[in-house]
Amino acid sequence: WLVKVRVREGGIHPARLGELCEAMGSNTSARKLDLDGASIRDGGCGMVAGMLGRNRHICKLDLQFCAITDAGCEDLCKGIKESKAPLREVNLMQNNISKESAGVLAAAMASHRRCRLILTTEVVREVE
Repeated sequence: WLVKVRVREGGIHPARLGELCEAMGSNTSARKLDLDGASIRDGGCGMVAGMLGRNRHICKLDLQFCAITDAGCEDLCKGIKESKAPLREVNLMQNNISKESAGVLAAAMASHRRCRLILTTEVVREVE
């Protein structure tokens, strides 16, 4: 069983990220997508959001150090709202996301009541 998909440090080409997200969209065994340091930037957030809308099994999403700004955060919000997956943790530490976008993201996660949102070294939204 494939439990964790990890692409770290050094980045991933947008075409490869698209292929990965397409495959993850229908994967039933992967529980964690770890893109820590992969520098997916805002453009990659749309691909990840699309995957979240299709994958019903992902529990943890690690996007720290991915050069994401408010524009990418907006795409992630859409994917998280549409997600039927049992999200437990979304890590966006060390990106350039404003407090306003963080608030929108926290609101988008309302249907994922047991999900931790991490934007700094402190947890923004803890498991209820």
